[in-house]
Amino acid sequence: MYEINIYTILGSIIIGAVMGLIVKYNLSKKN
Repeated sequence: MYEINIYTILGSIIIGAVMGLIVKYNLSKKN
């Protein structure tokens, strides 16, 4: 159970980081 929770947390963190990079890339591309 703990491993599943850890992987879920890590997955959400990675997804958040990827989304952040995409947003920054799009903003810099528009400017």
